[in-house]
Amino acid sequence: MFKLFLYAIGRIDKKSISNLALTFINPIIMLHSNIQRSKDIPEEAHHSGPCLPGQKKIFVDIYGRIFPCEKANENNSLLSIGNIDN
Repeated sequence: MFKLFLYAIGRIDKKSISNLALTFINPIIMLHSNIQRSKDIPEEAHHSGPCLPGQKKIFVDIYGRIFPCEKANENNSLLSIGNIDN
């Protein structure tokens, strides 16, 4: 296991590692290289698409207040469109 670590960080050559051991470390190395390439993620990105208030779902908080979207700020009472009690 220690030799695999040394190989992964570039301290020893591939010829020092058995082929069986390489089958375990190669997917990890590939994953690491893919992560390194994805560092070009923009500073701002919309994570889950647009919110269409009231179109498909609504949001109810633990106090029974109804909001048009799960992304609405629960701390802003102006965004509440009702209450389950009335």
